Amino acid sequence: MKYSTFVLGLCLALSSVSRAGLAEFAGATVTYQEWHFTTNTNPAAPEVDDNPIGDFPELNARLQGAFFAPNLTWEDGIWRDSALTITIDIPNNQVPNPYKRVLVQMLIQGDLVLSWIRDGEGNDFERISRQMEPAENDPSWLLVTDEWRIEPNPFFERLCYGLSGVDGTEAMIDWIKIQTVCVPEPASIGLLVIGGVSLTFLKRRR
Repeated sequence: MKYSTFVLGLCLALSSVSRAGLAEFAGATVTYQEWHFTTNTNPAAPEVDDNPIGDFPELNARLQGAFFAPNLTWEDGIWRDSALTITIDIPNNQVPNPYKRVLVQMLIQGDLVLSWIRDGEGNDFERISRQMEPAENDPSWLLVTDEWRIEPNPFFERLCYGLSGVDGTEAMIDWIKIQTVCVPEPASIGLLVIGGVSLTFLKRRR
């Protein structure tokens, strides 16, 4: 019983910790991925993959005016070309939760000309906010932070971003980080809390 109480407490504590900045909820399903382009493969697997829902989400790359390029390689951890398009399919919680929040962070050079998130039926979703600011260690790089709300929670979402170079320079991506939070039904949260209270009560009675 002590072990069960400890596990529940640990789950509740972990649910309040955010690696990429999103607020989380007890009982929420959280995924986190990072791409640093250190391997010469495309589609690219994330170098950091904390996704308990399904297989790792791949990142597909497409060059300007070209179809999907399976042999595309990255140069020294940076993806560069006159124009770039990326798509990422992220597995989702199979439970139809009320909504999902997605946080996307990228370190880029160039103009961000395209950004959207859609479900498997082609429905677009709302971007809540966007922040763009120069990187602290090198102002020539731009830190982009987008937050999206997907309602209701689909079986998977597809992210798409497009960049273009400026004044003859190349568009570049150094890294991409994505965190998702599938928010459960209020009833599910309530059951989790009730379960925790019950375990504590039983422990005290013993």
